Order: sequence, then C-alpha cells, then structure tokens
Amino acid sequence: GARFAWAAVVLLGGMPGAVAEKLVGHSFTSPPDIHAIANEWYMAGTAIPTARSIMMSPAATGRIGVLFGLSPVLTGDFEAHLSFKVQRPPAGTEWAKDAGFAMWYVQENGTKVLEDLMTDHAHSQAELIAGTWGIEFFKHDIHLSGYKSHFNGLGVFIQDHDQPTISMVHNDGSKDIRDG
Repeated sequence: GARFAWAAVVLLGGMPGAVAEKLVGHSFTSPPDIHAIANEWYMAGTAIPTARSIMMSPAATGRIGVLFGLSPVLTGDFEAHLSFKVQRPPAGTEWAKDAGFAMWYVQENGTKVLEDLMTDHAHSQAELIAGTWGIEFFKHDIHLSGYKSHFNGLGVFIQDHDQPTISMVHNDGSKDIRDG
C-alpha cells in the first residue's frame, strides 16, 4: 500500500524552479489562523496559539507541548520552513537540562502515537503535580524531544543547552536514538 509521511512543520510544495505554494492543511503563518489550526493540526500539552505565534512551552519546565498535522503529506516534493524564537528564563532561574524541541517528518501518524498519552497523562492534573506524567511516555518509547526514539523518518532537533545546537537524524525505526 501507499505510505505517507506525517509532519509537524510548515510545508511548501512545488516543482524545482517553480513558485512554491503553501500545502493546504500543512502550513500556518504568523499570526496563526486559530480556526485553521484547530481543523488541521493536533495541538496538546503546553502548546498555545497566541495572537502572533504558537508558543510550545510557556516557561513550563518538565512539560511537553505538541503540534502535529492531522493529515499525511501526499507529496515527496516539498520544502519545510520553520521560524522560531527561543527565550531563556531570567538569570538565576533553573533551566531544564533537556530544553529544546524537534520538527518531525515521520511515516507513522504522530497524532495517534501521542493522543491517548497526552489525554491520560500530560493533561492529568494529579500527574502534573506529582511530576509523574512522563512515566507512561517512557514506557511507550516517547522520550526523544516529545516523540518516539525508534521513529521512522526524519527529526530535526533544536536543543538549548550550554552550547545550543541544531541537528538532524534519519531513522528507519530500528535504532534507539537518544538526546546527547
């Protein structure tokens, strides 16, 4: 059967040399159209649409924010453009050692991978207070910048440690990819 990839990015499609067009259902701009995002994207955890952008983690350490397209990308001919701003906490404030985020282009449906875990654990007030919400994520192989460490596709990782980095990793699902 046909295999389609799922993406958590802004995608532009087109032939080489042609003017790129937004891929409907896979793109958003600033300011975001909240109605389009609600219809075309799965958003959960700390991800919040604002008047100017989508904030993935609003000064909440030890939490997760996710945004995945609800439909597969039906072309292999596209470009991905992502603009982001990382704002560090004030001096003297503890900084999460695993702070960062990822842009995913994967074969599996990321929404289906995360939806039940987000609802049952990342949105559980009791587990958030106790700091235990992530236990079930680890049990389900979700411990690589908000997604599976055995993913099938491409991950672009933006990590904000002492030495901020941007890296890219391809996996066929057979390797256990870890931060660090």
